[in-house]
Amino acid sequence: MEGKGLVSKGLIAVLKAMSAKQLDHFRLHLDFEPFEASVKLAELFHLIDLYFLSKKEPQQSWDDALERVAIKSSQLNKLQTYLHQKLDQFLAIQQIVQRPQRYHSYTIEAYSELKIDYATIEKKWRQLEKKLNNDAESTEHFQQLSSLEAFMIKARIDDGIKISGSYFEEMQVMIDQNYILTKLKYLCASVNEASILNQPFPNEAISAIKAVMNSQTRDLPLYGQAYWKVLGLLENSAQPIEQYQDTYEFLKRHQEALSKEDNFDLFNYLLNLSYVRLDLGEPYFLEFVVEMYDLLIELDLLTMDGILPSRTFKNIVSLNCRLQKYQWCLEFIDAFQKHLHLKDQSLVPSYCKGLVHFYSQNHVQSALIFRDIIHRDPDDHLWGFESRNLLLKSYFHRFEDLTLEEYEDLHRLIDSFRMYVRRNSKLSEFHHKSYLNFIHYFNQMVRHLEEHGNSKAYPKTMHTQIKNLKFITNKKWLLDRIQEKSKA
Repeated sequence: MEGKGLVSKGLIAVLKAMSAKQLDHFRLHLDFEPFEASVKLAELFHLIDLYFLSKKEPQQSWDDALERVAIKSSQLNKLQTYLHQKLDQFLAIQQIVQRPQRYHSYTIEAYSELKIDYATIEKKWRQLEKKLNNDAESTEHFQQLSSLEAFMIKARIDDGIKISGSYFEEMQVMIDQNYILTKLKYLCASVNEASILNQPFPNEAISAIKAVMNSQTRDLPLYGQAYWKVLGLLENSAQPIEQYQDTYEFLKRHQEALSKEDNFDLFNYLLNLSYVRLDLGEPYFLEFVVEMYDLLIELDLLTMDGILPSRTFKNIVSLNCRLQKYQWCLEFIDAFQKHLHLKDQSLVPSYCKGLVHFYSQNHVQSALIFRDIIHRDPDDHLWGFESRNLLLKSYFHRFEDLTLEEYEDLHRLIDSFRMYVRRNSKLSEFHHKSYLNFIHYFNQMVRHLEEHGNSKAYPKTMHTQIKNLKFITNKKWLLDRIQEKSKA
């Protein structure tokens, strides 16, 4: 288009790349500018649309059109610059609307520039980080997380400057502290996983964090202190129960200052450690764990995003059954089963009611429930194991009163359970050994009953062998049955 007033090729290129819907929205954006500040810009955009974007041939020349709307050639370059700026602002706003996470990090920067207190900035950071973590993983997703963290480090440094006035000294301290806090959280998670899977601890990483901690001159924030305490227990779980109680009291005292995610993780690490001690035959951990669960129920920290893990649901029922709180357990099952994941709402409540009957020594009813679960979902690798395990014990407790059908089912179950364990590739080596050892000694005890009835105690060597085994499930139950027969 020739004429005295030329139009920027860059501006035309951007406008041509936009969709018709975007162009309409941009037109509205200009038309509704307050106080008619952009009347000339709206008129210029209308002409550009007509002469450069429309397929229809205009009836008058470009120069005449400019003259008609009173835009002089000397004004055109300046008006085009303003129009391009308005266009850039409009496109940026569109990006914010479509991809708000791109600007999360700038929120932190804005808060910092407004001199908002650091505690408020950190709270906002946690909210934005949580929102980003809910997005699908992608390159952009990780870039935004990195950007958000970079702005947060700057906010931490700026907050440190207010205290000492020394930028470089505070920068180093804050970077070290940020490293410690991040490392502590990941270390607790990895050591907890190593404990569960019976794998070696990341000892070099633990030593490195200890070295950095020893050089620290400033106290960590509360959630950092909480992770440090829990890491000490995770690294050395053999500490006395007083140390566990001290850590529990610290978490309980400061839970309001911690995020729900941190509370959820920290209490669960402590629960996992306590379960290990309980499984090792230290009964005083039973009431300690139940007290923790009671607190989590009271503080609404039992669920994450409204979902209650099935293993937690089962553990709460099992532990309270051991304290003979049978009615409480049934009420808990009815009240909390709606919080289970949808896929767990069929088997898990039934299984837990079976537990209540098992612990209350109603072994006829418990056997019926566990048989039904196995029949409904024979391949379930979690509740299938648990139900077979408890069905064996239910049969054993009433061995002399078994019907012929139940007696035959007991022997079929021993053989099928053994094969089920051997063929299950989802089990760790630890669980393979533990279950197979249990089935082996359970079978020996059944054969002893078949041969001698109640007239003869189990061999002493059996008690010694089971006691010395590192990998065996139901260890206490087996030893208790042997001990009972010895006393009888």
